[in-house]
Amino acid sequence: MSTKTTPPLAGLRVLDLATLFAGPPAATLLGDFGAEVIKVEHPHRPDASRGHGPARHGVGLWWKVPGRNKRTITLDLSTPGGRSTPTSLTCPASPPPAPTATPPASWAAPPSTPAGCR
Repeated sequence: MSTKTTPPLAGLRVLDLATLFAGPPAATLLGDFGAEVIKVEHPHRPDASRGHGPARHGVGLWWKVPGRNKRTITLDLSTPGGRSTPTSLTCPASPPPAPTATPPASWAAPPSTPAGCR
């Protein structure tokens, strides 16, 4: 008998703008726990790990590890449109739902709208 449970980070959106060391593996782990991870890459210089090691069917096998559980978009962050897109990806389409339980008083209340959102 199997039961389907909701991953602990379901509903959380993470933008992965990192290219080396701790950032990509951290984003991958967040995706493993159910977060929606959006990997942002430069349109002309993709993540270097895509070119490491052998490839199969045109996809680097090394990329399959840090790229799992991620959707990828390309943005040129040197342009105004490219810089505004990450903010729009982090802004909720509607206000976040009201909490269903009262958190301990020691917890700081999160902002209702992320900084930079309207």
